[in-house]
Amino acid sequence: MEEKTLNIVTQVSVAVIIIAAIIAWLYIKRQKRNDTLLAKKRWVDQLPSLISTLGVLGTFLGIT
Repeated sequence: MEEKTLNIVTQVSVAVIIIAAIIAWLYIKRQKRNDTLLAKKRWVDQLPSLISTLGVLGTFLGIT
């Protein structure tokens, strides 16, 4: 039973990270003009940190 729970937690964590990466990629790709992307530079700069944080959170969740 414990092993099955671990698999579910791992799968959910991986799914959340993949979905966050896809949303970030689509957001950046959707910006047709460079001006719009530069106006939201702060948000775009935080995307790698957000995805890394989700990865670390998923790792600790999987360890526990």
